[in-house]
Amino acid sequence: MPERKQIDFIMTDHINNAFSLPSAGKMPITNSEVINMKADKNIENAKNFTADNNAPVDSAQNEPKTTEAQMSVDQYLEQLHADFDPVYNLLTDYQCAVMEVETKFNILNSRLSMQGEHNPIESIKSRVKDYDSIIRKLERLHLPITVEAVEENLMDVAGVRVICSFIDDIYKIEECFVSQEDVTLIMRKDYIQNPKPSGYRSLHLIVKTPIYTENGKKDMYVEVQMRTIAMDFWASLEHKLRYKKNLNPDTAEQLAKELEACAQESAKLDEKMLRIRNRIAEDGAAVRIKDISALT
Repeated sequence: MPERKQIDFIMTDHINNAFSLPSAGKMPITNSEVINMKADKNIENAKNFTADNNAPVDSAQNEPKTTEAQMSVDQYLEQLHADFDPVYNLLTDYQCAVMEVETKFNILNSRLSMQGEHNPIESIKSRVKDYDSIIRKLERLHLPITVEAVEENLMDVAGVRVICSFIDDIYKIEECFVSQEDVTLIMRKDYIQNPKPSGYRSLHLIVKTPIYTENGKKDMYVEVQMRTIAMDFWASLEHKLRYKKNLNPDTAEQLAKELEACAQESAKLDEKMLRIRNRIAEDGAAVRIKDISALT
């Protein structure tokens, strides 16, 4: 097999005639669809085979001959592995990076909870983009559909979302996380202090962190989003409502205003809950000091 300079996600020399990259507005072809397409193309040749594998026999050597159809299938499977294995390997690397970052946050949560009266992290969610989403983003950015283009240009393939109890927990966790030796901060966007026009609030970080595979160390990009429970509640519902179809412009505009108002109420709720938490902490500290004074 000739050496390839670039490994395409879908289009390859061997299966170029079977399918092509989707144009705008069409869904990308999935792995199972690719296999079915090629299988349909080879089914006519495969009719030479019977269910009990009775292939033509060479009387001289008394061994089955390799038919043209079988060679075609073997070559296709070999090419399929050559084309798709790098993609699976890359997505596995991103999944490993997600696990590394999740572990870091779980350790921080355990350690910090020992120093205070609550766990600063309520929950951790994670995801790795599927290759349909990756291909669409590469197309939007007018980048080649290659593994190399993903590794060099996309920083949000791996994502971790950290849901915290209070706003000050977010910044405390962030400080501890980015100060670790094997975490390099690439980009920071604070939508808590500077909300988006829609009302969206969250702290976004792009970091680079290493994973260790059978081939050695590899640096990976991971996107981290940090929110309070209220921020996550609003963002989840806003995301679902924003993609509702068949809304007339007037209704869409009115809903956008209502969502923005909800975001403002959510921000006020976060601030109020933080004040209540601080009040409880202050009163608790005062009681402990009083008890200690009574013992002396």
